Amino acid sequence: SMLAYVGFHCGHRYVRDVMNDKVLSNLVNRHLQIAAQTLKPIEGIDYKNYAKSLISRFSNPEIAHETFQIAMDGSEKIQHRIFYPLQDAINLNLNVEPFAFAIAAWLRHISKSYHDCAPYELRDPIADQLSTFFPKERSTHSILEYLSRVGLLIDDLKDAKIFWDQVSNILNDMMCKPMKRIVEQELI
Repeated sequence: SMLAYVGFHCGHRYVRDVMNDKVLSNLVNRHLQIAAQTLKPIEGIDYKNYAKSLISRFSNPEIAHETFQIAMDGSEKIQHRIFYPLQDAINLNLNVEPFAFAIAAWLRHISKSYHDCAPYELRDPIADQLSTFFPKERSTHSILEYLSRVGLLIDDLKDAKIFWDQVSNILNDMMCKPMKRIVEQELI
């Protein structure tokens, strides 16, 4: 999901294009490495090799997965793909910055802001509810209030103020600067 939001707003139509962009592929790899650490061990599964196989599949020039299509229906995916693994990352005391970046990228996408991309239609089952958020200053409080109002915030994440401060800071940058520059800053 993060790959789709960031890739789309960097002007990449396909996942393979995102992976051919060295900066973005580094961001995707960072996220996969942290996310893999949240998974419980399964006999016979090496998560590092699995991440490498995902990178290989995402990079395959023969597969034309569109970033905009993957970005659709985010409200149905965000809890399972980002919030629950985030909760595990917090419990395991892992670096949560990749999750903050992913959530900020999703919020930036649902804002329908097109300061650095072509105008687009938000395609989500609750698009009408999602597009009610965006005040000029996206504070930690307003983000938490918004996610609660649309029914997406997991209770255990409500008190992670330092994390939500990270989301707010990243999102505020994403709303006024080109996404590619934000990604470059993130990886410094």
